[in-house]
Amino acid sequence: MRLWDTQRVEPWSRAAGYTLTLDWTIPKAFGGRFLTKAERVRLKAFERSVRVTNADAVWIEEVVALAHKAAVTWRARGKAA
Repeated sequence: MRLWDTQRVEPWSRAAGYTLTLDWTIPKAFGGRFLTKAERVRLKAFERSVRVTNADAVWIEEVVALAHKAAVTWRARGKAA
């Protein structure tokens, strides 16, 4: 999967770790901390290289898209006029 600032295709374990990092670092007011505890546990399992099915991959892609949306909102803070 391609992540935010890279053109390389990354493994699912890296995508899971990346999403956990974004969820933790982006303030809740800008859309961060959107993952439930169960979703965080699931991503941590993928980060440890648990086998990823097609359904899991689709879910991770959706979570990464939500993280990117939150990151865009956070980066755009104060720029709206």
